Amino acid sequence: LLTGVPNRAAFNACLAATFEAADKEKTPFALFSLNVDRFKEINDVFGHVVGDKLLSEMSRRLQSAIGGAFLARLGGDEFAVISTDVEFPAAAEAMAEKILTAVGDDYVFNGQAVRGSMSVGVAIYPTDSAEAETLVANAEAALCRAKTDGRGIYRFFEPDMDKRLRERRALQQDLQTAIEHGELRLHFQPQARISGEITGFEALVRWQHPTRGMISPATFIPLAEESGLIVPIGEWIMREACREASSWPKPLQLAINFSPVQFRHGDLANVVHAILTETGLSPKRLEVEITEGVLIGDFSRAVSILRRLKSLGVRIAMDDFGIGYSSLSLLSSFPFDRIKVDGSFIRLTG
Repeated sequence: LLTGVPNRAAFNACLAATFEAADKEKTPFALFSLNVDRFKEINDVFGHVVGDKLLSEMSRRLQSAIGGAFLARLGGDEFAVISTDVEFPAAAEAMAEKILTAVGDDYVFNGQAVRGSMSVGVAIYPTDSAEAETLVANAEAALCRAKTDGRGIYRFFEPDMDKRLRERRALQQDLQTAIEHGELRLHFQPQARISGEITGFEALVRWQHPTRGMISPATFIPLAEESGLIVPIGEWIMREACREASSWPKPLQLAINFSPVQFRHGDLANVVHAILTETGLSPKRLEVEITEGVLIGDFSRAVSILRRLKSLGVRIAMDDFGIGYSSLSLLSSFPFDRIKVDGSFIRLTG
């Protein structure tokens, strides 16, 4: 009812009929798995009313873009398209491009501009599978790759994707119990002046998996952010790091990285205050490091949280400035105590 397009039951019926016809006529068809990028964040920032309006408008644009192909909304922000155009793979590529172009735009609802985009995964019958359940899974594996590779793009299924997707899901499942099983470790990286004097340490998390060994943060942090696990992991990091720093013989600075996801969930300022009180660490010794991504989206909320942290006596640092949005206006939006400039930015401007 929300979007006016067929539902999952209609999709299952259409897919079964398409399989039957394709098998009889020996003709290929393409299955597209679509997902709205960062839809949960859009709901969190702008509210569910705006989220619903976005889904409705995206559905309308999709219907206009795909011509005679079948479109269904499977639930939430998940959509699927079945195209029986026989000119593959060129027709499937063209269809994917049309979809991305149609939905990738700014949407304005009640004066609020919302950036919309979709990621698309494509699987072809019978090349990628001659079974319905497997074809659907393969299209979803391709969709997962599209999201991993940057969102707002499309990817075709490749044989190794299924294995990678299973491994990714297994790793995410293991991550849910990493804290209670004592698998996370903190490493403290020294921070020093040019003279060599140590001024503090930056807390870095590592994951010692029981069977896979040491897993890089570049691998598991995106999984944690995607699943929301970064919130409890972030609290664990802060509590353990503050407890450790409070025992240091010298009152050196402690720097902790915060994810944009942590700023969008719960009352971060109260969490920081409670942990500082619990561990006895002076707020003046804590430096919260954020990236530009924290200020993108709900800017007012992010700045409000930063001001509350600042009022506690906590220092605020901008990390990795020079990558991503790299807007100097961000630096004037808040009185940062420190700016950490990315090396690539220095090389580019130097």
